[in-house]
Amino acid sequence: MYGPLPAPPRPPRPHRGLRVTLGVLLVVALILGVGDSVLFRRGLGAGQPGAAFVAGDQGLIDLLGRRAAAVTRHDEGAFLADVDQEDPRFAERQRTEYTNLVALGLASFSLTLTEPDRYRPANDSPLLRRYGGLVRQVGVTVRYAVTGVDTEPEAEPWVPTFGFAHDRWLLAGEETAGGNSHLPFGAGGQPWEGRGRSAWYGPPTWSW
Repeated sequence: MYGPLPAPPRPPRPHRGLRVTLGVLLVVALILGVGDSVLFRRGLGAGQPGAAFVAGDQGLIDLLGRRAAAVTRHDEGAFLADVDQEDPRFAERQRTEYTNLVALGLASFSLTLTEPDRYRPANDSPLLRRYGGLVRQVGVTVRYAVTGVDTEPEAEPWVPTFGFAHDRWLLAGEETAGGNSHLPFGAGGQPWEGRGRSAWYGPPTWSW
């Protein structure tokens, strides 16, 4: 007679280090009452998976509020304070965008986080490596009115990318016009967006 069949192989168990890390983070979150936070899985080193809680939507909402207020107050330092300075070309484009926004003569300007979970950075994005995976790409609605031109604020889409470092979010990138097929119509094509050394020198002249 044949003997008993061997037991089927057990399914692979999750990495013990990852389970321990997640368990510790969950306990800390419950103890501290972490309400507005995001859990990221990330690599902590050579082949060592891990996870981290970081500030969630409220951190981005606060950053957008500071950026909009800096435009209306004409405060370049505050506008650039939340910009990643690791990429000098990106930082310079942000400086150009600030100059263009101020030159528009805006009557109002606001930034509202409207799609916090719709977008994902590309898997090969260098920002993922720079920030150890702690990156978010979100949808923002820009509302602005140009003095003497707009009777009501215009609304346009903006798709920025933020990286989390030193316990804070930083603006690290933004989608450009035609850069991605999944972008909403109009994203990355605003007149104030800095490209090279171009600048915006006042409101548009309409012709029909």
